[in-house]
Amino acid sequence: FLDDPGLKNDIRNKPVQLPLAHSGWLFKEEMAEQEDTQPWLPGSKEEKMELDPPAVKVKEEPCEEDPKPAQPKGPPGFPQDVSAAELLQRLSLAAEEELVFLQLPDTLPGQPPTHDSKPIKSELHNEDGQVLVVKQEKSQEAKQAENTCTLADLPEGQVGKLLIRKSGKVQLVLGKVTLDVTMGTPCSFLQELVSVGIGDNRTGEMIVLGHVRHKLVCSPDFEALLEHRHR
Repeated sequence: FLDDPGLKNDIRNKPVQLPLAHSGWLFKEEMAEQEDTQPWLPGSKEEKMELDPPAVKVKEEPCEEDPKPAQPKGPPGFPQDVSAAELLQRLSLAAEEELVFLQLPDTLPGQPPTHDSKPIKSELHNEDGQVLVVKQEKSQEAKQAENTCTLADLPEGQVGKLLIRKSGKVQLVLGKVTLDVTMGTPCSFLQELVSVGIGDNRTGEMIVLGHVRHKLVCSPDFEALLEHRHR
């Protein structure tokens, strides 16, 4: 695929299909005509041509062990259905470390970053050449987006606590907010965690950290939110 805005279509570059069937018919007709034009000489004797010496024959011995036919391999099966509690308990007892994909909500409980609330000034030129300074204030949606806390705004270190209840329910506690942790949709294809670092010159490095086999989804506990609101 070529991405060239200046590339123009040239009719001479269109694909050409050769009539192979018709060319084969013409070839057969020419051969027939050539055979008819050869004169027939009566009483011509056929001379025997010298044949090549017989090739050396190799004796085939039976093999002691017959090769077993390769058995066809089926598609890889889906991972076993396990609960979030069973997965976390198995990972805590495993000898090797394993990566887990944890999906968090877009907005997290925490202190939003501080932004400059000054209006944006822009200069405009009118028809007379005079410069006008116009102040533009941010929209309500932009202000609301700035007042939210995301994963990038959280400090480094321990963010919350992961609790496994006696009933088997798993919850993630972030401050005063409780999130329910459930298993995500299992995937049968390969997933890898990659760390990408981009420099100032649009160049960087990419490092593969390992395979990701399990996915956990965190969603708000609406029952706890409603109880906290009615208090």
